[in-house]
Amino acid sequence: MENGFTLYLFLWATIFFGILLIIPFGKKEKTGKLLDLGCGTGRLGEQVKDWAACLVGLDLSAEMTRQARETNSYDEILCEDIISHLSNNPHTYRLIIATAVLLHFSALEELFDLVSKALTPYGAFVFTIHTCAKESIQITNKLYFLHSETYTEKVASKAGLKVMYKKSDIHEI
Repeated sequence: MENGFTLYLFLWATIFFGILLIIPFGKKEKTGKLLDLGCGTGRLGEQVKDWAACLVGLDLSAEMTRQARETNSYDEILCEDIISHLSNNPHTYRLIIATAVLLHFSALEELFDLVSKALTPYGAFVFTIHTCAKESIQITNKLYFLHSETYTEKVASKAGLKVMYKKSDIHEI
């Protein structure tokens, strides 16, 4: 879908609906660690803080992490690169969220492989992509990346993730 985005929910390993921790899925429970990739100013953290026993925010920008701290939503906020964090962090997460983040990545293979390894068994990866219809990856004149649904699903499958939910919508771009 041109100028749209797709919300995905991928589940690592096997299908199990009981652990889904994010709106509109499952029951609201404070279970497990949740990682908010590219947490920015912390707006998502405010929405999901009651769904995790431990909420970790991660962003590359010191200014963004400063603003996220002010929300008092996160148990921990890290100013780090996503790939470095996922490569070097021994922790696993019940849920990893990346909203409006993947548009900063060209190829998704390394990221999806690292996310898959960072998830607990039955953990979930929820993310949005800005989609393109023709090519697997396309760069816009605003210098962010679009990913085709076919490419995204292929990369996720290769990383051991299974599509649990997918919804397309229009974005304000």
